[in-house]
Amino acid sequence: MPGILICASESVEHELHASPVWRNDIERAVARNPTEALALASTLRPQLIVVDRDLQLSEFLVRQLRAREATRNASILIVAAGEMSIDELGLLDAGANSVLRLPPGPEWDARVEALLRVPTRKDARITVDLRVVGEADDTAIRGRALNVSATGMLVQTAVALSVSSEVRFRLELPGFATSTGEIEGRARVVRQASTGEYGMLFVDMEPIGAEMLRRFLLV
Repeated sequence: MPGILICASESVEHELHASPVWRNDIERAVARNPTEALALASTLRPQLIVVDRDLQLSEFLVRQLRAREATRNASILIVAAGEMSIDELGLLDAGANSVLRLPPGPEWDARVEALLRVPTRKDARITVDLRVVGEADDTAIRGRALNVSATGMLVQTAVALSVSSEVRFRLELPGFATSTGEIEGRARVVRQASTGEYGMLFVDMEPIGAEMLRRFLLV
């Protein structure tokens, strides 16, 4: 049975009762603060962690979840009321996968299902070719994808990239007997994880590429 850890205020938790997070076939645990959430996460190893954007130290929590072995590969969903805030960019930079607006709407169904069914990250060492969109010198950059997810990848490259820049990418997924496994698309650099390592969010990909990626993650 899928497991979800929710770290949110009581009022936000109440709103989540009307979302697919509260399905009968999902086991849930609720924490009210980052300290409690980290302790529960290490024990439960949930597939999905839901974090209230407006909770104190929410960005600290996301960074800690990404740094710890027990939760490094979990999906992290930020839930937020009202308009988009600059805090959400910090949370995505820290390693969150997605942001959904409160109250829950129809768009929640497919997004939550995807976060539960497809592993967020799969460790890999895949060569990736990059080209920065909009630069006059359209030079190819060779890098290595250290892990890949349904929504993005962590890329290691000797060439410095700027956060918020957009790149065209091409990589070849292993394990496809009847095709090359090659996928192409565009991604945005959303964070610098460490020296020479960049977190990238997919922004455009052909449907066939998205399907190959889904199959790769499920193996």
